[in-house]
Formats: sequence, C-alpha cells, structure tokens
Amino acid sequence: MAMARGRSRSRSSRKEVASTDSPSPLSAAQLGVDQTYTFKGVSAIGCTQQDKRRFKWVIEQRRYERPRSTPAGGPPFQVQRGERWLDVGAHKGYFALRALAQGASCFCVEAEEHNFETLCRNLLQYSSARQMRALVVPPSMSGGCKPLKVSRKNTRHSLFEVPEGAAYSGETQVVPTSTTLGMILGAHGPFDAVKMNIEGAENDVLATVADWGAVKKLVFEYSFDVWPDLALYDSLVEALTRQGWAVHPEAIPKKFREDGRWDRTVTRANDARLIWCFR
Repeated sequence: MAMARGRSRSRSSRKEVASTDSPSPLSAAQLGVDQTYTFKGVSAIGCTQQDKRRFKWVIEQRRYERPRSTPAGGPPFQVQRGERWLDVGAHKGYFALRALAQGASCFCVEAEEHNFETLCRNLLQYSSARQMRALVVPPSMSGGCKPLKVSRKNTRHSLFEVPEGAAYSGETQVVPTSTTLGMILGAHGPFDAVKMNIEGAENDVLATVADWGAVKKLVFEYSFDVWPDLALYDSLVEALTRQGWAVHPEAIPKKFREDGRWDRTVTRANDARLIWCFR
C-alpha cells in the first residue's frame, strides 16, 4: 500500500544513494572503549555516550513501553512473556535484551557492522535470540548491496539522511543484504510484535507491507528530521489505518500542526516521536 508521492519534500527530499559508494572505517572516537551497563539484572556492552543514553532510555526508562496506556486513551503496550518479537533497527540489542529478560523471544535486524558485532555479543547469553545483518528497505529498493549513510552518532545511521546535514562527512558502509519487512515477516516469522527504528526509512517500509501475518502490536520511531512535512506523516498514519491498525502516536506540537511542518529550530534535536499500533 504505497504512500502518496506528489507532495513536496523540500529539505527532507530523499537523496538517491549510489551503489558505487565504498565503506570507510569508523574512527576510534566513534567506536569508543567497551563499557558494561547494568540495570535490574540486565547487562549490556556499549562504548559511547550515545550507547549509555540509549541503554537508559530503553532499559531503565522503558520508553518503548507504556504500562498504563498509550496516547489518546489507547491500551497499554508492554513486552509479554512468550511473545515473539521482531526488532528492526536493533542497534546494539538493548530492546532485545529487555524483551528477552521478560521471557519473550526476539529476532534482530541491524545494518551497521559495528553495532551488529556488539549486538551479537550482547545476545550470546540468550538461546532464543536470533539476528541478521541487513538493511531493511522499501520493496522498490530490495535486493543486492546498498550503502548505509554513517552518522557520527551510532544510533542515527540511515538509508536516506543523517542528522549532520551539510556537515555530513559522506561516509558510508555497503550493507551486503537488503530486504523488505514483508520478506522478513514471511521468512523468519511468525511474530507477535514489531519494534522499529530505522531513521527515516519507516515511511515506505511500513506503508507497503501487504501481509502482517500474526503481528498484533507495533511500535516505531518516526524521524521528523528526515521527513519534516506533516502531510507525509499523515499519509503514513492513514496507510497504517487502512491496513487495520489502531494508531496511537505521541503528540505533535500545535504550532507545527498549524504550519504543516516540523521545526527543528524549536525542538533542539528532539525530532522523533513514538507511535504505538494495535490490531
């Protein structure tokens, strides 16, 4: 179910990525030195301040979960024992560790090679964890190697655009496998729930899923710094609703709604919103 294409994408217009780009190694400063974070029996490896903040955000604050209710009077959203989770954009496995510690199973997909290596190390303790290195793309881009844009922040690597803007170094990694969400659901499922964080690729990836199988719960981050046009955001919500999802997003500032556009000069880098869905 494709999204409308005729709308203006101005600053966030998608840039074509050239398959001839070659990867260059991340710097020592970007990679950092291994540290171990622990919270209530959950331990994980990380190496940067971004990792430490992400561990706190995912494990300690449980930001992907809403134990009382989701926005607009929606039902609670929590990891339940026995659930089969798919984590797309798994970073270093922190959400997977949260799910596994709750007695769920988890299949992780991560594109960036250093994140993936750490993810594999973090998940060694769980036999119910599975993982693959792949770039999840819209159906129109699937197949073969694809370049991933490498951000200075290891949580912000993207198929389309990194937050550095004009200061972006041009660094990429060629990811050996690209696939679609529908292909993962069919080949590696069934799954009960999906968590997604793929830095701007969520629009077409989610809107074009033809068959969700057994999936009943979905949570994802929407990247307004990549797609600031609110008409595109509304198109995704409408597409998910047509697929049978009840959509419960975090609130968008009223001024942005009036302007029809996300304003990064106001948010000061807080440019993502979580969306919870049920069916």
